[in-house]
Amino acid sequence: MLYSYGEQMNPSGRLIYSAGDSKIVLLDLGLRKSEVIYDRSPDVALIERLTKVSDDKFLFQECPITETCMLKEFDLITKNITTLRKGKMPTYVAKANKLFFYSLTHDTNEKWLFVASLDASSTSVKVAKAPPRVQLPNGLLSDREAPALEISPDQVLFVGEDYHLWIYQIPQSTLRPTGIAHSLPVAWRSLTQDLICYDWDAKAYYQINLETKQTRPLPQYESAFGLLYIPQLDTLVYAKTRLYLFVSERYDIFAYEFSHDKEIKLQSNAGMATGIWLP
Repeated sequence: MLYSYGEQMNPSGRLIYSAGDSKIVLLDLGLRKSEVIYDRSPDVALIERLTKVSDDKFLFQECPITETCMLKEFDLITKNITTLRKGKMPTYVAKANKLFFYSLTHDTNEKWLFVASLDASSTSVKVAKAPPRVQLPNGLLSDREAPALEISPDQVLFVGEDYHLWIYQIPQSTLRPTGIAHSLPVAWRSLTQDLICYDWDAKAYYQINLETKQTRPLPQYESAFGLLYIPQLDTLVYAKTRLYLFVSERYDIFAYEFSHDKEIKLQSNAGMATGIWLP
């Protein structure tokens, strides 16, 4: 946990993260020591998404440059790695035992968001078609889908084909619109029932309440990425860029505790594209 004694935050627990490269790192927050627990090197593979299964297991997405992206399970006790299936951007919802992920359909080769039971991941059901790519001013195409975001034990939120955010209600297998457009869902602050989003037009983070639609800009996270919310602590963990010798960029990992309005550095010279927190 993150305990505050006066002005001092003393972190403990385990932060497991990837910088988006071929490695997965475990950072002991109490000792401030890190170790690489998985390394696909020397192969070139991108690990850009982790999702927690339990205090001892997590899933990750591994995308070798010349191969199909695969979803794998890592057991922290045995160190065993199990390949589950093809797919990208996994999100596991524990109470419902449901795994959400993106994959291509066999018949039309279109990208969809799917849902499956974790213990039967080969049998999946379509949730919604992924949003089309958007052409940037430089002519490049940019993806607009994001990992499904758990906002309650039986609901997830995702970017729909119309570039709006939709809620999928797991027990009923039904969709509900939010009215929010052109934003990537980043984190769900469960304490206040607020959604942290990234507006891809304004290139800025903001917070919005789904019921009142009241918004608040979050300029303090302008250079942040890999945002991870820890509901037990009402704390946000993220990486930020900084200039090094006014020439190159470096990355550091921080934690921000909302209740104390305080930020501390967890690790220097480390980037985090995706991460999970374990006690």
